[in-house]
Amino acid sequence: MVKLLDKNGVPIQGAYIAIYGPSGIAYNLNITDGLGEASFKLLKGEYEIKAYFATSYWLTPIKSSTFKGITLEYSTVETLTLHDYPPSFWSTLGFMMLIVLIITATIIICLFLYSILRRKH
Repeated sequence: MVKLLDKNGVPIQGAYIAIYGPSGIAYNLNITDGLGEASFKLLKGEYEIKAYFATSYWLTPIKSSTFKGITLEYSTVETLTLHDYPPSFWSTLGFMMLIVLIITATIIICLFLYSILRRKH
């Protein structure tokens, strides 16, 4: 079984997990469940596990992947971590749009208050 986590240790649902043999041929493909897990039945041997995840986070399209080489001797749980997901909040399009909205609202309020104060004098 493969367990996929984000950089905060939260399981990732909906990621593709592919298992490759030494020759580079894909043996199996599965999608992680709500616990971030995907199960496989493999023979003893050497494999490379690759995880691929695509989503949007605060209006920002995200593509992330990671891999791990293993030598399989017995049934085990291999944990992989996407170290670049989730991205920092302030690097997202949603955050930038929020900042623009706040700045615009602040300017509009200041201009409105200025016009009221100016009329009184």
